Amino acid sequence: MPTIRIAQDAAADELLSRDPLALLLGMLLDQHMHQRSNGESDRRRA
Repeated sequence: MPTIRIAQDAAADELLSRDPLALLLGMLLDQHMHQRSNGESDRRRA
């Protein structure tokens, strides 16, 4: 199985490498946080 190195934390990278659901949820949460920090959520509410 390939090793993923994106979290800058060895334990987190190991979890993301072995658990596809953790990788998917992490990517979804990361995208959500980027949208919130860019004001995307505020524009939809108005």
